Amino acid sequence: MERKEHTLLNVVSTVALQVITLLSGFMVPKLILSAFGSEVNGLVASITQFLGYISLIEGGVTSVILANLYKPLATKDNEKVSAVVSTADAFFKKVALFFCIYQVILAIVYPVVIDSAFGWGYIASMVMILGLSTLIQYTLSLSWRLLLQADKRMYIAVLAQGVSVVLNLILTFIFIRFGSNIHIVKLISGFAFFLQPLVLNSYIRKNYSLNKKAKTDSVLLSQRWDGFGINVAAMIRSSAATVILSVTASLSTVSVFSVYTLVSNGLKSLITSISGGIIPTIGNAYAKGDKETANNIFDMYEFVMFVVSFFCFTVAAVVMPYFALLYTKGINDANYNQPLLGIILMAAECVFCIRDPYVNMAYSAGHFKQVSKYAYIEAVITVAISAILALVWGVNGVAFGLLVSAIYRTVTQVWYLKKNILFRKASVFIKKFVCFAIASVVCAVVSYMLFAKPEITVLGWVFYAVKVSIVEIICLAIACFVSCKKELKTVFKIGDKS
Repeated sequence: MERKEHTLLNVVSTVALQVITLLSGFMVPKLILSAFGSEVNGLVASITQFLGYISLIEGGVTSVILANLYKPLATKDNEKVSAVVSTADAFFKKVALFFCIYQVILAIVYPVVIDSAFGWGYIASMVMILGLSTLIQYTLSLSWRLLLQADKRMYIAVLAQGVSVVLNLILTFIFIRFGSNIHIVKLISGFAFFLQPLVLNSYIRKNYSLNKKAKTDSVLLSQRWDGFGINVAAMIRSSAATVILSVTASLSTVSVFSVYTLVSNGLKSLITSISGGIIPTIGNAYAKGDKETANNIFDMYEFVMFVVSFFCFTVAAVVMPYFALLYTKGINDANYNQPLLGIILMAAECVFCIRDPYVNMAYSAGHFKQVSKYAYIEAVITVAISAILALVWGVNGVAFGLLVSAIYRTVTQVWYLKKNILFRKASVFIKKFVCFAIASVVCAVVSYMLFAKPEITVLGWVFYAVKVSIVEIICLAIACFVSCKKELKTVFKIGDKS
């Protein structure tokens, strides 16, 4: 019973943290935009993106550490747990050292290559300040987080992180109200993340008897290279657009793109979190050789991802320009009314989400090396098309690069699953995709034709979004009836049993 309660608490707390983080992710840039303008917001977004590259060094270590903690925690092998934690801590401290070096280099080079009216000292000091929270994470808290996660006590780490996020938001608001410059705002609010390691360290000392002198195990990290290449490709795919815009366009354009990606990335993180509760079940069935059960579970997995993804991103594509105008109301130093950007970007992330079951199924089957080439090619396509089109089509060009690469990866993953894992007919996916895509296009056209542009107020935007949502629900219901009869029967059967 205690185990179930811990699992439920972990799930609820993680979802709550994600919601809090998303809200903070919307509110902090809004505060910065209102107080400092698009140039500063674009600068912060661009530097944050560059600093995020440090995760490439980390590679697939976190998943390897977790995998090596499960068994010793279950058997109460304290020495082994201590060895794994010591190994993780030593590795992350090395990452922190590399990060410091990278941060200094970035602080020197970035102000020179970026097209900005800000001085070298202004930008360089901003780079050093924005890296503070990352440095805290690697040096003081990441090892403890992994230990708690493996021991099904993730809610402790989530609580500490949630309080840090809220405190960061509060401090940002207070110091902006006091009229502080952006450097002071980011420096003071960044110290909020010191709370997390303090809480975790206190909890670990009271509840675990770790041997701090335990020897590190170098063999333990040898497995990380299997997922390293895929992680690199994913990082390139997710950050290429902002980097390319930082080099080819103005910081105001980067700010516009960052506002739109706030929504697309937020929806993507929420939708893909669905996978967490399904992957272990389908992976277990596949490991037992029960292909029929695995396929049945996969049907429902794919069905849920299609419905949720197309609903969220279709509505977002239609209402996004008005949200952007509402979000940046009173800010006139950049054009945030970009309907085409909203359509292309939301389409790209929708395709990304509906392919999630296929990617995760390949990983659950242990086919990392086999599918890694698709991830590499996806990254190359993203960079190549985005870089070329950014010169002639601007911000829409980089979004189109994301769309093309997402389509490529989706098609190849569907084909790979058909040929090597579940041997599903590709026509099952194609039929769903065509029906759902038509439903979304119909929804967009009907919404544009029937509904007047909303007033740029919270109430006006919400009312408009509700009307678009109703149209999309009707369109998706028809698409489900045409292409998902098997899944609908399963859903109704579950409803009857309940």
